[in-house]
Amino acid sequence: MQKLKVSASEADSVLQSVMPIDLVNRGSALFYTNHLDEDDNDNLLDLHLLLVGLLDALQPGTRLICRDGFFGPTWDESRQSAPTRKALFQTLLADVLPPLLHQVLDERAFKIDHQDDFMPFHKLVKEYETTQVVTLPFVFAAQCLLESILAVQGPPSDAVTVASVGAYATDAMRRVLQHLQTFKESPGELFSPPHTKRNLNVTVAWLGNTLRIATTYPGFTENEVARAWLNPWMAGQHVLMTTMTLGLDTGIFLLDDIGQGRLVLHLYNALRIRDHVAPVPVLDMLADLFEQGKSVWAGSRPNAPGGFLKAHLLAWGYEAKDAPVVAASSRNQAGEVDAKTAHRDSKDRRSKFQKAHAKMQRKGRTLNVTEPEHLSRAYRLATYMEAPVMRNEKLPSMRDLQRTMDAEWDRYLHLDFGAIGLLFREIWTHLVRTLGFSGVGPQCPQFDPDWRETQENNQIHNENLCLQTLLFYCDEDPASPKLAVAAEVLASYATRLETDVLVAPA
Repeated sequence: MQKLKVSASEADSVLQSVMPIDLVNRGSALFYTNHLDEDDNDNLLDLHLLLVGLLDALQPGTRLICRDGFFGPTWDESRQSAPTRKALFQTLLADVLPPLLHQVLDERAFKIDHQDDFMPFHKLVKEYETTQVVTLPFVFAAQCLLESILAVQGPPSDAVTVASVGAYATDAMRRVLQHLQTFKESPGELFSPPHTKRNLNVTVAWLGNTLRIATTYPGFTENEVARAWLNPWMAGQHVLMTTMTLGLDTGIFLLDDIGQGRLVLHLYNALRIRDHVAPVPVLDMLADLFEQGKSVWAGSRPNAPGGFLKAHLLAWGYEAKDAPVVAASSRNQAGEVDAKTAHRDSKDRRSKFQKAHAKMQRKGRTLNVTEPEHLSRAYRLATYMEAPVMRNEKLPSMRDLQRTMDAEWDRYLHLDFGAIGLLFREIWTHLVRTLGFSGVGPQCPQFDPDWRETQENNQIHNENLCLQTLLFYCDEDPASPKLAVAAEVLASYATRLETDVLVAPA
């Protein structure tokens, strides 16, 4: 990477070319907008002209270097707070933009879903550099960044400062990265499907790369890097991205990656209706929350005996016409699963090689998926999937978004869905061991095409079929001693499901 070197006289000529205010532009719609007062309009116009002039200095393969005071006073939070946004122009143009202008053109960088929605400044900076056009969204975004610094700045003695906000965002990303690494290395005693590993690998790689860039970016000073990626506005975007995408999106996936979420919530719902288990607030909340999704309650949530097993079969991928038939046939199978399987295996004359490479027939439909937008209005608002409530029919009501985010955080966004998924895996394994299921069952389960021919996949699906007999007992035989055992297992995890261990690391 080359450094752009200019003489003092050349720098002064650039400064003189970008600093004067074009009086003609003061008659533009930007100057006369009725959303801002005159001082704000002046700030926007001045910044717009500086950004236009800055384009002349941008050269491929180079980085911007500006002397102190080139665009205005040099700001140092530890010494003195900036009085106005205009007093931060030097910080924006000399410290914040140079690293971003270099990084956004890095072809090695990759994005994850909705990254531009949660972190829009990167996209705007790239458009600015590639199109050589200063758009109004970019100018307003830059003003928002400066406003965030004005709102948060303060002496080191303050509890909240620009430096402390940046440090918090860095710590949050490190905690989440370590947390995701734990999920990769300790999925529980059940095997992880390939798609779980792939998703975690992508997520860990993205977060690790983001953290490296935000803390040590080659060719730039620590101060420049911190101001570029960890100023209050960008730090907030990092935390929002971590909470909504890595926490909620990845968390929903980890909660039910092998079907453990569906099994536990269906069983808990059935045992509660049969009055076999005391209320567990987290499970009640999750059962209610996932009624908004499509994976756990594929049809509708059963509220009376007779539909427990059918509802789980629908959630597991059975067609609506087949689920009642399979559920009815369970009346004759509930106590004979192991015996029938052993008899069938004794008649199987295939070699071990043939059994290992047999093609399983997949019956049923594709499993429904719960996306974060199904559960969270805040997610829909942040990603523009839902139109915001307007203020005075002109601007979005940010208070409405804040109230929505606060309410969802208090209810469920603070939870660690991934850790809950690991606990659900433990409950699954505990039930299998306690009830003595052998992990084998009837053929023709619903298979995931990614690994449906593997022994591990067969184990998970066959154990699921065995555990489904508990739902049959909830439908037909509520006095079964197996239900008392299952209720005791669920109750033994109630305390762990309510502890602070399940609070998301971000």
